[in-house]
Amino acid sequence: MKIIYKYLLFTFLLFNFSCNDSDAPININEKYRIVVESFIKDKSNVIIPDYNADVFIYWGIYSLEIVDFELREDGTMISDSKVIKPSLISNINSIGECTFEFEQIDEKITIIIRSKIKQGGVAISSFTNSRYEINFINVFQ
Repeated sequence: MKIIYKYLLFTFLLFNFSCNDSDAPININEKYRIVVESFIKDKSNVIIPDYNADVFIYWGIYSLEIVDFELREDGTMISDSKVIKPSLISNINSIGECTFEFEQIDEKITIIIRSKIKQGGVAISSFTNSRYEINFINVFQ
């Protein structure tokens, strides 16, 4: 019988002192991140950052929806009478990356990288909104 009382006392103390204070603030990082990296692999297989490459982000479209579009210098895409402007524009930094942070991403996303070093170098990828972090890594050959 003493063992049962000790067990009950132990269980009571365990649950009583292991619970969190319900008034304590909960720190949840709800930031969404998009990290875009772009590099160039030269003929001797050396990989260098694709410094200053353009990064265009488009909300609400997938890459298959823009197959017949022409990409303009400012990131605007045009097909017949339809015009799509980028939601965000930035550039790859000197270490080969570009990062964006948002409170919420609730749409499909297409990212286009246009190299300023690799002639004609364009990379495109699309993502769903189900991620807290999107990483798009590209290496132009």
